[in-house]
Amino acid sequence: MRAGKILLLLMFTVLSLMVVLLLSRAGVSLMLRGAEKILPGLQVGAYQGSLWSGVTLQHIRYTDRSLYTERLHHLDVTLDRVDAEVDFSCFLQPRLCIRQLSVNGVKLALTSSDGGEHNQKKEHTASISSLPEMNIPLPVELSAFELSHLTLLPAQQQSPVQIKRVSMSAYADGHDVIIRNLTLDMPLLETELSGRASLESDYLLTLKSTTKIKQTVLSGQIVSLSVQGSKDRLQFVSNLAGPVTAQAEGVVQPMQANLPFVFNLSYGHLSWPLQSEADYQARVSALNIDGSLDGYSLKATAELSGRTIPDARIQLSGEGDSRKLSLTDMLVDTLGGDISGQALVSWYDVLSWQGKLALQNIQPGLQWKEAEGKLSGTLESSGELLASGGWQAALTEMNIQGIIREYPLIADGNLSIEDQSGKGDIHLTANGLNIRHGRNLLSLNGCINEKLDLRGKVEIPDLQSSFPDARGRISGSFSVSGSRSKPEFLASFKATKLEYGTARAGSVSVDSAITTVPDLQGKVKLQVAHALYHNQQIDSLHLLLAGQQNEHHLTLDISSELADIRGTISGAILETGEGFFPENVIWQGEVDSAQVSTKQGVWILEQSPHLTYSGETRQASVQAHCWKQAGARLCLTQDLLAGASGRAHLALQSFSFSQIQALLAEDISVDGSLDLRGSVSWAQGKMPELRMALMLSSGGIRMKDKSSLYQGWDSIQLNAILDDGELQSDWQVQLTDSGRIHGELAVSDLLKEHKPLSGRLSMEHLDLTLLDAWLGDYSHLGAHLNSDLRISGEVTHPMLYGEVLLDDILAHGEFTPVEITGGQVRLNFSGYQAGLEAELDSADGKLLLNGEGQWQDRHAWTSGITVHSDELHISLPPTAEIKVRPELRIEASPETTRISGDIYLPWARLEVESLPVSAVSVSSDEVVLDKYLNSVSKNNSLSLMLESDVKVHIGDDFHLAAFGLQGYLNGLLSISQKDRVPFVFGDVVISDGTYRSFGQDLVINKGKILMNGPLDRPYVNIEAVRNPDNIQDDVTAGITVSGLASAPEITVFSDPDMPQANALSYLLRGRDLDAKAGDNDMTMTLIGLSLAQSGKIVGEIGQAFGVSDLQLDTAGSGSDSQVTVSGYILPGLQVKYGVGIFNSLGEVTLRYQLMKDLYLETVSGLTSTVDLLYQFEFD
Repeated sequence: MRAGKILLLLMFTVLSLMVVLLLSRAGVSLMLRGAEKILPGLQVGAYQGSLWSGVTLQHIRYTDRSLYTERLHHLDVTLDRVDAEVDFSCFLQPRLCIRQLSVNGVKLALTSSDGGEHNQKKEHTASISSLPEMNIPLPVELSAFELSHLTLLPAQQQSPVQIKRVSMSAYADGHDVIIRNLTLDMPLLETELSGRASLESDYLLTLKSTTKIKQTVLSGQIVSLSVQGSKDRLQFVSNLAGPVTAQAEGVVQPMQANLPFVFNLSYGHLSWPLQSEADYQARVSALNIDGSLDGYSLKATAELSGRTIPDARIQLSGEGDSRKLSLTDMLVDTLGGDISGQALVSWYDVLSWQGKLALQNIQPGLQWKEAEGKLSGTLESSGELLASGGWQAALTEMNIQGIIREYPLIADGNLSIEDQSGKGDIHLTANGLNIRHGRNLLSLNGCINEKLDLRGKVEIPDLQSSFPDARGRISGSFSVSGSRSKPEFLASFKATKLEYGTARAGSVSVDSAITTVPDLQGKVKLQVAHALYHNQQIDSLHLLLAGQQNEHHLTLDISSELADIRGTISGAILETGEGFFPENVIWQGEVDSAQVSTKQGVWILEQSPHLTYSGETRQASVQAHCWKQAGARLCLTQDLLAGASGRAHLALQSFSFSQIQALLAEDISVDGSLDLRGSVSWAQGKMPELRMALMLSSGGIRMKDKSSLYQGWDSIQLNAILDDGELQSDWQVQLTDSGRIHGELAVSDLLKEHKPLSGRLSMEHLDLTLLDAWLGDYSHLGAHLNSDLRISGEVTHPMLYGEVLLDDILAHGEFTPVEITGGQVRLNFSGYQAGLEAELDSADGKLLLNGEGQWQDRHAWTSGITVHSDELHISLPPTAEIKVRPELRIEASPETTRISGDIYLPWARLEVESLPVSAVSVSSDEVVLDKYLNSVSKNNSLSLMLESDVKVHIGDDFHLAAFGLQGYLNGLLSISQKDRVPFVFGDVVISDGTYRSFGQDLVINKGKILMNGPLDRPYVNIEAVRNPDNIQDDVTAGITVSGLASAPEITVFSDPDMPQANALSYLLRGRDLDAKAGDNDMTMTLIGLSLAQSGKIVGEIGQAFGVSDLQLDTAGSGSDSQVTVSGYILPGLQVKYGVGIFNSLGEVTLRYQLMKDLYLETVSGLTSTVDLLYQFEFD
């Protein structure tokens, strides 16, 4: 009984302790103290909560200095916060359920070892025969684990590794561990993983993961991996998608020390660049590696292609181990031949290589047309990276032979080069290194060691035979002799009749002689004569650099079509430090004299600026100075610094536009002067910075051939700033008595693909009368333009807000068919949308325009406009006067422009003067040349597809006088167009008309023009008779015209019927054939008939003599009948000569058009007259 009480007391005590541990902070404190005793490197800064309700630990640190491996000294781990929550109800099952375990702010630091004995003792790695069996006695359920903001600080001061987040859920029971939905998120990549493992016997493992790369050139790359097997044999399958695609599988035995493996790549594809349009592509159709780290065999097959490289098929086989790779058989099929060889690469102590290649029937012309031919031969090379930090490489054998561009090619010899220390101490040996192509030769012999004896020779008598795009002859030689402490360099090259692309030179010569005893001294001379570059003629160029290290001179003399440049520079090299390398050199100099002569004038240097260059900083400087020309000065206002970073400050002062008059067109002159101040600075890794201020004082521009065109300005200012990739600009133009234009524009990030844009544009009372002089005499345009626009959006896709207003509009003259007496046009913008409202006044009515547009998608913009007027009077002197009432809708998009609606023509007076009968359209094969005799392309085709559906209503008062036809038209035409071919349907009736044919004015009884197809194929049906008042015997005689207008059929008829000869006599003379009648009337009709048929020949004769619209005709009647010839010898000046048919009297008439409908005419013949004629019409 007493024992039972004691047992109950013990159980109560244990339960009480457990309750204390679970429910109180004291229990958590007790557990932490115990953990710190067990792990001396563990420290917990703060804690709260209990195991029952959830515990939070803060500022945790663990340091393990006992961790001492070959590469690591100790481990240092810090955690900002740990939250844990346990579900104690699971203990009843029994099992451990962790609802949540989160770790935040982890830093893991690995400190590298300093070496010592640990680095010296290397144990041999042996195989692991088995792994310990692990059994978890209590099932564990981890519902949610999350680790965030982990930083891994590797040893050796490498870059830290950042992990944003790790989350997962897991379950373990006995020997089995299951991981569900593990997610790893890093700046570089993100991974999802799930798997299962058995921790006993064979350690069975199943794992699947997917990784996506988020940064670097492999951004978007996806790697899928599936692993299955045991500790003795793991099988894996991997698939790659994205910039690199591949399919691979294999087997690995991880428990073996030599790591036996099998790797098979069945497909692989790689393109470069990875993220844009590929320039190069590689396809691997097979890659098989079988073996272990002690020895493996390799076989591969791949294909290469690219824009600048030939297609190639590669087959490789070889063997290797952990120290080397030997490719025993390489074969590359390319360029119609093959390249075979062997190679050995070793990386055991140092990286070294040996290789041998054999070329067989390689045809470069298959890839580069300018190198047609075949090549065969052998190449051997070797090299290594030395432990001292140096390197050596050698072309031990070169023997290439073949034919290129129908000339034999031979390349042979050997070359070795090395730098034992890696500090630039180069040793080179060339033994008979020659390349011969036809008669052209390049050769190199000798060595650069402690003693210098290197010689080179160039003999190219026919440059084009080796370089098809070039022409000319080059010959020369160079030599390097002496010793390293006293080297001497000599070179002499000459070239004649050089041509390459747009560049030409009659002769080029380079001569140099340089020594270093006692200091660097020598001479370099360059001469160029009769050169042409981008159509700019360079007569001569002379450059001479001579002197010694502490005193030398550069002389430059250029004579060219663009400018003549002459100058001299003196300087000295100051050597600093040991040796003579660019980084140890400081050069100082001064521009002694300089002059630049251009068509604009002569610029002369005011003062001699100092020049410096530092090899250590790789930066040059130019002292502030000025150039002057007439009253203008161009200055560096501060010292210029130029290098990887630098700055320049420029100013142009009082530059008069009269100084550039010679560069302007002859009919343009500009008044005023210009001042410009600007600065630019740049640095590595940064956008350049630019500041500019442009100011124009009062001035103007005049068109000399239009004396009334002069537009002045009171001032013009333009400012621009480019700073940190942001461009800001503003401008202001104050026109003399014509208004003001001002605005600002900013692009906030020039490096972005979509560059943000903002700005404003304002025009205040801009007077458009300044355009009057462009419109010709008796024409006038008046209007005021005002706008206030705000600009935003992107550079390539701007948004506009605001209004543009054109009001007080007046327009009349030849440039406009409608006389405008007032009105306004208003454009309203709202982002990607715009609206148009216009009301224009004319003498006969108003023209109303309403439209809209949008460019939300700049590739699918749309616009539309509606045109309406009650009546407009259109004047097209001297051809047409028309009253029109339009009701039209015009819509446009990137693909199509569509016109629909009605046009009403109630009244018109059309008078078309006959074209020169010899006029023909320009031949389609005409070729127009520019001043350089290069063809000028002509593109008259519409860029938009035009569709139309327009009805033209011709009213009863539409009068036409054209090509011998006079009368009134009436009808309805429908104009339809698709696929850029217009079709017209409908008919037009001719009434109250006459038609001149066979020298007679015939009265149209009935006439109709039918349209049923293309515009240029109308069908005519006209019946015209001789005026009944001028014909005898109550006979009706006339003609019928039917068929296509381009080839009508004309038939003579009469009523009553009679022979054709009699009908023709009635038609031409008005009476029947009569042998007793006089011959005068028949003579007149035959002359008229002949002239009607000979017009084309007469027109061609006139064109040959420079007379336009040359015509033959008859005039007068009876005994006063004449044959006349007329034509225009100047615009508006007509000359006509007539001679009597029945007498020999001649008559000359000169008629000059003074203005519209007003003529001055003089007649000289039997009598002489001077008349002032005015032409007018009335209904």
